[in-house]
Amino acid sequence: MRRVLQNLIIAFIVIFLFTGMFLYRKSEYVEASGQYTSNITIRNASPLELENVQVKFNGAETVTIGAMQSGEKRVIEIPEEAKPAVTVQVSGTSDLAGKFAGHFSGRITDGTEAMIYLEEDMTLEVSSNVIDD
Repeated sequence: MRRVLQNLIIAFIVIFLFTGMFLYRKSEYVEASGQYTSNITIRNASPLELENVQVKFNGAETVTIGAMQSGEKRVIEIPEEAKPAVTVQVSGTSDLAGKFAGHFSGRITDGTEAMIYLEEDMTLEVSSNVIDD
């Protein structure tokens, strides 16, 4: 009888802990989903000048940046029609390295940054710190 009581207490504690973790995670998600980000940072980490840089939000709303110098970063306002932004596509061209594009989806926050950089094979790539949910 004592053993059964111990097992029931342990089971109750485990269920209580899992329920608490689930409810905490759910409230954290609801809190984050109620906040829309207002901007995203685009950084040119390559040694090349970029041209025709465009940022597309949710596959529809496009913001044209134009040319970006090496080392330059720009903070782009997300259009109201694109909020909440869940996908971002960054594309453009360079005279020396040709076209580049990167597509990201997930949780986009005010700290989200897309970085364009030059690979060893002299192609431009795009990486991002978008949180993939």
